[in-house]
Amino acid sequence: MGEITNVTEYQAIAKQKLPKMIYDYYASGAEDEWTLQENREAFARIL
Repeated sequence: MGEITNVTEYQAIAKQKLPKMIYDYYASGAEDEWTLQENREAFARIL
């Protein structure tokens, strides 16, 4: 696994490696998915 440079790359790798049920749980959000969006933006700032 080379250098990962953004959230989309992490997500693609996770989708390949995790069982579908587990990936779907982590990749989803509740109701308006506000927290999911905030988490993506925060993670992008770190990278």
